[in-house]
Order: sequence, then C-alpha cells, then structure tokens
Amino acid sequence: VISIVFIHGLRGHRINTWTKHSCCWPADLLPKHLPGVRVMTFGYDASVARLFGRPSGNNINKHAASLLLDLQQMRSLESQDRPIVFVAHSLGGIVVKDVSSFCLTPTFIR
Repeated sequence: VISIVFIHGLRGHRINTWTKHSCCWPADLLPKHLPGVRVMTFGYDASVARLFGRPSGNNINKHAASLLLDLQQMRSLESQDRPIVFVAHSLGGIVVKDVSSFCLTPTFIR
C-alpha cells in the first residue's frame, strides 16, 4: 500500500488543478484501481503577484519545509513503512526536489 501526494504548479490549486467536470481524478478514480492507496494533495501559495501588491513572501524552501512537516505529522499517526510517491507539476516538482534536499541534511529528524 502506498501514499501518493499530488503537488500543483505555479498558479495552481491543491484540488482544482486535478479536477475536471467536478471529478478530482486522484481522489475519485485512483482508489478504484489501486485499493488501499492513500491519495493526498499539498497546496501552497503559488500566485506570481497579487493585484496591487507584492508577490508572495513565501519561497520554495518554505513550501518544502511545510510539505515535509505535513508529511511527518501524517506519518507519525501510522506506520512509517508506507512508500510515498510524489506527482508534481511545474513548480511543485521543484518543491519536491527541495524536500529531498532537506532529507539529506544531517540535522533532519525522521
């Protein structure tokens, strides 16, 4: 049994990016084909600039740290042996890559 985490790209949304005709295909279709799979989405502020304002103050490193914290909290509630598969689009892929760099640091606590 695996966990699949979907991460949207620039100007995306954690649900809307993966939804068409009111069907969020990761949550609605994958479990039918992969029994026991856990499907999750991760959302972050992906706007380029705000109307009459400054761009988002968050950066990729902060998004990656937030994703890692969410995953750690979720996995502490269950077996940590469940593999995680990331499905990322655009900037979401860079966020995932940054998560992996956190995991390679000596101060990372599993």
